[in-house]
Amino acid sequence: RKAFQDVGPDDKPVHISLYRGTVGKTSYIVSVSEFSKSYLSQPVKLIFDNARDGSLKRSGGTLVSEKDIKFNTIPGREIVVKAKEAGYVKARVYVYNLRQYSVMMAGEKESDLDTKEAQLFFDSFELKPLKRTIK
Repeated sequence: RKAFQDVGPDDKPVHISLYRGTVGKTSYIVSVSEFSKSYLSQPVKLIFDNARDGSLKRSGGTLVSEKDIKFNTIPGREIVVKAKEAGYVKARVYVYNLRQYSVMMAGEKESDLDTKEAQLFFDSFELKPLKRTIK
């Protein structure tokens, strides 16, 4: 686990907890971002757009695909990005319990993101209520 502070699109502090595991050349990542309540009170479409744009900026990549998804009744967005130098990343982003959750997988080829192992990883994710640390 890696925890750090950053600044959100609203110029307010964001506490980020990042969990990462690697098997071979494939990385499995979950991040929990605690943005300000005012930022997370805007429409989720805008939050998902910001998450996509941030991913593209950080990776220097291009958007391969994007679609709206749901986790039970919770809206989300799935994006696939071709990173400039590091292969492909699939991310599923949700806003729940005043947090942004990102479940990501990175592989060398786009087909690495659609394996049985990838499906097991994405299906293993659960959203549960937790206490906030940022007011």
